[in-house]
Amino acid sequence: MVAGGVGWYNSPGLWGGTFEMESMWSIDAGVQKKLLNGRGNLKLSVTDIFKTNEWNGISRFGVLNLNVGGGWDSRACAWPSATSLAAPR
Repeated sequence: MVAGGVGWYNSPGLWGGTFEMESMWSIDAGVQKKLLNGRGNLKLSVTDIFKTNEWNGISRFGVLNLNVGGGWDSRACAWPSATSLAAPR
């Protein structure tokens, strides 16, 4: 069995010259298992495990005060599998 993970992080920053944006991050993970003496495999992967693909920011520009935010539900689960009748290499 093989397992792995990947992630990303955006630090807080300034967007458009007036919006102070909070940090964003995400973590994905997956596992893979070989089956049938190497003739097949089963995989399972999950994206955005902690549902953190959301953004938030504030802007204070003159008399304009904005608190903004948004995001998307990027969580997904996939389990592709494959088999082959050929002999393993």
